[in-house]
Formats: sequence, structure tokens, C-alpha cells
Amino acid sequence: MLRYLATRFVMKKEGVVEPVFLRMSGKVRFSLCLYGVVSISFFVLFFYKIIFLLPDLIVSYPSLLNKTFGVIVSSIAAGDWKVVGRALSGLFLPSLVILMFCFAIHRIGKRLTRMVFRHGSRISKLR
Repeated sequence: MLRYLATRFVMKKEGVVEPVFLRMSGKVRFSLCLYGVVSISFFVLFFYKIIFLLPDLIVSYPSLLNKTFGVIVSSIAAGDWKVVGRALSGLFLPSLVILMFCFAIHRIGKRLTRMVFRHGSRISKLR
């Protein structure tokens, strides 16, 4: 939709194909717009929280790992599997947050790389 609006009104190109979104009923468009606003708001809030919480988590993660694996080894030696489960569950969420952040950075980097190469190939064709 943004691409259509930019092409049609900013670049003032005629004959641009109208997106399906504009041909939907008003209720459907409103619902999709509301969903988009809520979804984007959630991700903005999520990344805001991650940006401020992630540095502390990354700094404390090695000591958390060391402590957790120490507890796991001693609990396995003692045969206390409940403590092993608790230790692993305490490691799960911090690990998941760090992995999700790394995955998001990887995807963003991949997309930016594609955009740069596409833009570079367009420039080289113009020369």
C-alpha cells in the first residue's frame, strides 16, 4: 500500500495498478488497518523493551550459563532431576530472547544486503 501511494502520489506516475486493499469494503479495510496499527505498536514496544533489557541480559548470560550448568552437573550427580528441570527452565527464556534477537538481526541484515545489491545493480545499469 505504501509503495502504491509513493509511486502514485509522490512520484506522480500514472497507470499504477491499484492494490487489492483499496477494492475491499470499508469494514475490512478498517479491520486490517486496526490490526496493522496494533501489530506495529506491539513490535515497537517489544523492541523498545528488548533494546533496554538486552544489554544487561547479554552481560549476565555467561555467568547464568556457568551457574546453571554447575547446578545441572551437581544435581545429576545427586540424582535430583527436579532441580535439573528448574535450572533448565530458568535458562530457557533468556536463551530464547537472545536467539530471537540474533535471528531478527540476521534477517534484517539479509534484507539490507539484498536491497544494497539491488540498488547497486540498478546504478551500474544506469552507467
